[in-house]
Amino acid sequence: MSLSKDQLFSSKSQILLTLGLMTMILIPFSDLIKVFAQEGIITSITVENGPVEFTYNPDNGNLYVSNYDSDSVSVIDSGTNRVIATITVGSSPYGLAYNPYNQYIYVANQASDTVSVIDSDTNRVITTITAEDLPSGVAYNVDNGYVYVTNQGSDSVSVINPNTNRVIDTIAVGDGPVEVTFADENSNLYVSNYHSASISVINPDTNRVIDTITVGQAPSGMAYNPDKGYIYVANQASKSVSVIDVSSNRAIDSITVETSPSDVAYNRDNGYVYVTNFSSNTVSVIDSRTNEVIDTVSLIDGAGPLGVAYNPSNKNVYVANFGNYGGESFSNIVSVIGSITPISDAGPNQNVGPGTEVNLDGSGSSDPRNQTLTYQWTQTAGPEVTLSDPRAENPTFNAPNTLLPQRLVFELVVTNENGVESEPDSVTITINPVIPPPTPPEPPIEGIIGSGNNINIQVQENTGNNAVGQSGDGDHIHSDESIFQGQSTNQDSQVIS
Repeated sequence: MSLSKDQLFSSKSQILLTLGLMTMILIPFSDLIKVFAQEGIITSITVENGPVEFTYNPDNGNLYVSNYDSDSVSVIDSGTNRVIATITVGSSPYGLAYNPYNQYIYVANQASDTVSVIDSDTNRVITTITAEDLPSGVAYNVDNGYVYVTNQGSDSVSVINPNTNRVIDTIAVGDGPVEVTFADENSNLYVSNYHSASISVINPDTNRVIDTITVGQAPSGMAYNPDKGYIYVANQASKSVSVIDVSSNRAIDSITVETSPSDVAYNRDNGYVYVTNFSSNTVSVIDSRTNEVIDTVSLIDGAGPLGVAYNPSNKNVYVANFGNYGGESFSNIVSVIGSITPISDAGPNQNVGPGTEVNLDGSGSSDPRNQTLTYQWTQTAGPEVTLSDPRAENPTFNAPNTLLPQRLVFELVVTNENGVESEPDSVTITINPVIPPPTPPEPPIEGIIGSGNNINIQVQENTGNNAVGQSGDGDHIHSDESIFQGQSTNQDSQVIS
């Protein structure tokens, strides 16, 4: 933002911010505790005085915070959310950026007109680069490996070669350049010009401005959304966020937020855009799929949120509370915003029989801020059934009668009081028909049917009285007529007379 040190600070009891008009904010220390009880805030981190901007180092998972009033950079461990190092840099550090090529952090020091270079392996300054008047924003260009620094006092951008850590070019831009961001879709750099209500577009091949985009008043922080190819610009004096389509380099939308929007961060995991509103002490949450504000996270009165960053390693959002100058309240506090998205739970999978009444169970769904949820069930697979109430927490249906196994799949989405929807969760109901046991064979007839593969057949013919009995010399069958006996097997056959 277009701020000198005198504009940022006035005394230890108040902060003076120039946003086209001058706003005095008095912050009582007794309100410090309230920041932790507000919606969305899961913890806070104490840094040094005047935190303003962040950069994230994906190689070690650390977050770096520039502390404007204490001439330092705090290093936050993402795993513990604790400060693990404090690095002394130049006077009034503002913007900073990570260079993955050499793993250095570049920090723009506004009051000393320099850029400090920090080795992130040792967390020490290894060199200092002379820039122009009031260096503010910093960005790394992945394609050419150069570091770009806006100089808001000289209406220019310095180009630094990280191989030599020297300025190799200077680019004239609009009035009061504050932030710079890189768009990988076209490899261009975008510079917010605070006093000229415009965005300068720089071609990195020529390091010259190739286009100028009109946005709202006092554009400041920006964030690039690679999933949509959009750049979101916070317009401090317009209470709005401009949406730029980088394929056409035109503003395609304007989103109304709260007072004094200052910085922007994009969360690629859920597609949300987070905007700090300095004078409203809030963070607006924009769904980039609809470009509508879906939630507002409240901070304590007078927090003065400036910088905001998304940390992909722990999926938290960090807010730099500039607050009151001098540390009498919480000008050294970084608020950590957890998830604002409710979680749907469609319950365990079930196995049921045909005609059974089935109860779907969404009672395991939750909201991180304990807001009331509404439910929406949708069948996505299987024979169609009718739910008793698709909007109920526990709807029921009758399993269809079927002779074959069937699988029915239902999807649950829950929505909280702010209209934020969960990701869908699904449950599978498997219908297993009861198969009757096979019919057993007829029992054998004694003396007629044998066992195994042998079939014994006995035929008797007589016209008179027959007698079956025994004689003393053995077992005999007596008959007036001849008797035919036969035996058949699956291997051979015999006739016995």
